[in-house]
Amino acid sequence: VYPYLFRATIPGDLYVSISKINDIQCPTLVIHGTNDEIVPYYHGEEIQRTLKTWAAAPLFLKGAKHSNIETQFSKKLYPHLRQFIDKLSLQIYNQASQTKLTAISPKSKGVEAKWPKE
Repeated sequence: VYPYLFRATIPGDLYVSISKINDIQCPTLVIHGTNDEIVPYYHGEEIQRTLKTWAAAPLFLKGAKHSNIETQFSKKLYPHLRQFIDKLSLQIYNQASQTKLTAISPKSKGVEAKWPKE
């Protein structure tokens, strides 16, 4: 498929995601098409493997390209997104309900969502 599997991206790439993956400090959902003609599919797989924070089950869409996921794969995409958002919302709600709520000042960090790896 791809003769060379680079850990970094090609020169001039503005979105060097794999180099920034260690900076992610929040729940993450990877969505990628297997026929993406712009960003190779293995980049999505590598990002999923490299995530150190909680990562949702990825959504790798067979046959999807770079720009057709929302239009041609919506029946798989939107339920998956909804599940991720619902889980995140529930986690935040549960953390907030276990914490004595006080006025939020500009200096407060708020509620953090930290999930165990599944």
